[in-house]
Amino acid sequence: MPEDVSNAYREIIQVDYDIEKPEFIKIYLDANIAPGGYWWLFPKSRNIMNIGLGLWGKLSEEQGLNPRHNYDKYLANSQYTRGRKIIHVGGGIVPTRRPLPSLVANGFLAAGDAAVTVNPVHGGGIGPALLSAELASKTVLEAFEKGDFTERGLWRYNIEYLRAYGIKQAMLDVFRLMLQTLTNDQLNRGLKARLLTEDEVLEISEKGSLELSLIDKLKIGLRLMKVPDVASKLRLALRYMGEVKNLYETYPESPSGLSSWYGKLTSVYHDYAGKLGITLKWLSNT
Repeated sequence: MPEDVSNAYREIIQVDYDIEKPEFIKIYLDANIAPGGYWWLFPKSRNIMNIGLGLWGKLSEEQGLNPRHNYDKYLANSQYTRGRKIIHVGGGIVPTRRPLPSLVANGFLAAGDAAVTVNPVHGGGIGPALLSAELASKTVLEAFEKGDFTERGLWRYNIEYLRAYGIKQAMLDVFRLMLQTLTNDQLNRGLKARLLTEDEVLEISEKGSLELSLIDKLKIGLRLMKVPDVASKLRLALRYMGEVKNLYETYPESPSGLSSWYGKLTSVYHDYAGKLGITLKWLSNT
């Protein structure tokens, strides 16, 4: 579904200046340049970089947005690309979503991009892909030992993946949807008020949750009061991240329970999307 992907375009270029702090990657949230996504500048050396952007597929479909057009409009002739000499160009569709309902079927098992094993917030997926491949290989070995390649025989892979990464992935999907509804003004005011510190954002992106002491909660509470509209969305996201976590922790032990469990998942997302004021196509098809 369009709302579950980002459409991306990037160039590897050489520029005519020394990139400041080339040891750091740079990611920018900008609803004009990359609505529903972000644009990036990843230095590869002092004057060579990977620069590009990703747009929320939902907006690309509804508004006809194209990542290449946005790149040409905002970045191709910007201060960041001065003296631009193109080395390589590329583009693609990047999955940014919760885990698939199931990664197995009779005689079938998916891993990596085919199983959308990604971080929904930024689309990175090398680590989860390797993890899913390891778990998948163990499942296949067990299937050979038992001589059972049925959906039920492979089902354990679903549970192991969710425990290892998938639950965090699902929680980050909830956080991702909230971020995609923020305007530039809300982003800037939220950052200015330090609604979440850099460390707190990093913790959410790595763990899918935020563990706070009482003092930390009080500090965040004071920051929330400065930007009530953004704070309400953040509180909503954190609430539904908890609900989704609890639901994925009850993922069925066998295929027979999947339909009932998935109905509960769609119900949670229906409520969440309604409160965010967005429409998700995948919900209308279930």
